[in-house]
Amino acid sequence: LQMAASDSKIIKDLKSYKSQLEDELGKLEQQIFDMEGKYLEETHQFGNIVKGWQNYQSRGRTQTSMAATKKSRFPNEDRIFSRSSLSSPFESDELILNQTESV
Repeated sequence: LQMAASDSKIIKDLKSYKSQLEDELGKLEQQIFDMEGKYLEETHQFGNIVKGWQNYQSRGRTQTSMAATKKSRFPNEDRIFSRSSLSSPFESDELILNQTESV
């Protein structure tokens, strides 16, 4: 019986540790999602690591044109970092979206 009690405590501790790791992973993935979104939003009109910098050179970007440019939405397909994890906020939202569209 005593061995069963210690096994039970080990299992409880492991579940607690797993939950803690899942929380940390969720926070990191949310941070990546947010930072990636900010980067893509700020750069997608002129160029970025995903699309290249062809638009940057063709526009002759200046400080005044940068300030005057409105932020616009970028395609979700550009989220290469967020899409690399199945547990990321992006993938969770896409999964929910796909499930509701198929209903």
